[in-house]
Amino acid sequence: MEQDSTVIETIELDTIMATPPQTKNDILLDADSLLLAYPSSESTLFPKQFPQQFKKKYQTEEFNYDKNKPKVSIAAKINKLIKRFLEKIFGKIDFKYERDVINFLAILIIAAAFYLIIYFFIRKGGLGIFGTKNKKVSTNPKELAEDIHEINFGKIIAEKEQQGKYREAIRYQYLYVLKKLTDKNLIEWIPEKTNKDYVREFQHPTLMYPFQHLSAIFDYVWYGEFPITSTHYLKYKNQFNDFTI
Repeated sequence: MEQDSTVIETIELDTIMATPPQTKNDILLDADSLLLAYPSSESTLFPKQFPQQFKKKYQTEEFNYDKNKPKVSIAAKINKLIKRFLEKIFGKIDFKYERDVINFLAILIIAAAFYLIIYFFIRKGGLGIFGTKNKKVSTNPKELAEDIHEINFGKIIAEKEQQGKYREAIRYQYLYVLKKLTDKNLIEWIPEKTNKDYVREFQHPTLMYPFQHLSAIFDYVWYGEFPITSTHYLKYKNQFNDFTI
């Protein structure tokens, strides 16, 4: 029995001696394990504050990285605007008739815009392919003394004819017609008016078309800057003389 007791003590002693002592690294490993299992910290946390609506900054075109985004045509944009306008007035439109209604209104808008452009050019006397630019009837104030009622038309027309300045003679022939119409209160003479303004203003039942014809001669000769011979001038002069009120 004493021998067995000696053996047991020897085994226990060997076991104790065989187990290596715990090192500092082993202690640190145990501490790390505890932190992983029960994480905690005594540091003060300061959460970052983002400004309100900060996402809008990243919705601009410079942050759009979709380079393959399809382009929308002008016609599609117009159709979209018309659709929104109609939905505000009539509510939801039946898809069956939606395309026909939008196309009809688009054509109507384009036609109206084209009409306004044409009307604008006609109202202003025309530009480019629509005609020559309308100009004022009034001439150099020094030549006309700024008042058609103070001009001796017979004398000045005769002078221009003798000098061979037939274009200027036609101009005074036309101004003399305007003076006679003003004296009869058929038009209102204003130096800033154009020849086409007087044509629109003059609505005499029998003299309207002859006056329009004389205005066309004046426009052709004076503003067209076409040279005319004495033969042409005599023909035009007779037509001005035939215009009686």
